[in-house]
Amino acid sequence: MTDQTFNGTDLLRVLLDEERLQVLGLLSLAPRSVTELAQATGMGTADVRHHLRALRLAGLVANESTNQNSPYSFDVAGIQALKREFFAGPTENLSDDEKTLHAFVQDGKLVSIPTKASKLPPVLDWLVELFEAGRRYPEAEVNAVINQVHEDHATLRRLLVDYRLMERAGGVYWRV
Repeated sequence: MTDQTFNGTDLLRVLLDEERLQVLGLLSLAPRSVTELAQATGMGTADVRHHLRALRLAGLVANESTNQNSPYSFDVAGIQALKREFFAGPTENLSDDEKTLHAFVQDGKLVSIPTKASKLPPVLDWLVELFEAGRRYPEAEVNAVINQVHEDHATLRRLLVDYRLMERAGGVYWRV
């Protein structure tokens, strides 16, 4: 791929041209020169060069030579890089904290309490956001809020206090 960065919209613009797709389709079968592509498509060589330049900048085709009529080819490495960039799995581009949340929180529910201490902070940070800052909660209300996302309200309530995300006094809790 080139130094130019393509976003999804740019790539779609390149691919939404029928003539470009025709050129790309021919190159996916075998490397071809500008002249061969012009003959196969019925386009002029200037038009073929224009389309090849756009396809090359998008990382879809490659041309290793500066020779006027050297063959262009389907850029498999470029296609794979685009695939990784645009179709990355749900956690490939996430921070470690986001990956932790993705693993432990699904559909707004905490599926399990992390056992590793390093995984707890992002989960507890997510959990404490369920409580309004500046508001005081009786213990029963804290339990009810936590029960909306996980059944072990006692453990989670204690962890929120232990990690100093909430304070308690006289059976009343509040966010720190």
